Amino acid sequence: MALINVGKIDSFAIEAKSAIQKSEPELRSIRSFSRLREIPDSTASGNFELITSEDQRGLGLKEIQLMKGFEGNFQQPFKPTHEVYFIAWTWDLSGQPLFLYPEERMRAEDFIILIKNRDAREFIGQGINLFSKREVKGGMAVRVQLWKSDKKPREVAQKISDIAQKIKESKLNHLLSLVSMSTGITGTTVALIKEASAELSGIIIDTLRGKGDDYVDLFEGYFASDQPWVTGQEMYMGNSTNITFSKY
Repeated sequence: MALINVGKIDSFAIEAKSAIQKSEPELRSIRSFSRLREIPDSTASGNFELITSEDQRGLGLKEIQLMKGFEGNFQQPFKPTHEVYFIAWTWDLSGQPLFLYPEERMRAEDFIILIKNRDAREFIGQGINLFSKREVKGGMAVRVQLWKSDKKPREVAQKISDIAQKIKESKLNHLLSLVSMSTGITGTTVALIKEASAELSGIIIDTLRGKGDDYVDLFEGYFASDQPWVTGQEMYMGNSTNITFSKY
């Protein structure tokens, strides 16, 4: 098992609320893209404006590959074919709700991946959509959990339905909706979002482990809105799996 980590939510981009009142020429000359980690405690209650990306950005999961040693992590090693699936949830600070894959009403047959050890499963086009292309506020947050299951498809589908409900009711989803109703964001809200994001990941892991599935890998990525978005494919290595994203 591994945590494949890229960036931190602290790298999301903001600027002082007062700068937004300047004219565009003035704004170009004084704008300073700050990081959330640079907000001092004394300004936790102050309002900040989130930076919106200059371009539209989308993300897909292009490929999953099982590496040598994958089968040794589980009680039933050396099976010729494994049944794996992944759960992904993505969000930015625009206030839009979390995006979940698989969607709540998907059939298990449509998202369970049959794959042999050391083989790769590539998805057509830009891959499985994780973040629909749009302007990004603050930054894009991505979490992907890879799981192995030997359960019947109906049981797996019910698990996903349970997870979807937990995400809808999560503190993180609630906090993101509050962002959409405000004109800025405070340091206190940012801290709560960070805590809620970690909490949700733990809830999902505990839920699926409790129902007998095997946790494989977790990818956690944060891409700031003021950083260049280089399109193309990026591969990340875990202990026994590789995942490839398509940035478009």
